[in-house]
Amino acid sequence: MSADTTQEAFLTLWQEGTARYDPHKGSASSWILIIAHRKAVDKVRSEQAHRDRDRDC
Repeated sequence: MSADTTQEAFLTLWQEGTARYDPHKGSASSWILIIAHRKAVDKVRSEQAHRDRDRDC
């Protein structure tokens, strides 16, 4: 799970590149960590929703 999430974060960084990064809003490392955090939260929420749907069936 964490390897997949990390890969998704790096893929997002590769695809979006500098087009979305604004150095006036913070450092590049902070931007990278924010993207990784958001991907991890999305993954956890997705898996929780999947478990909830399975439980309700």
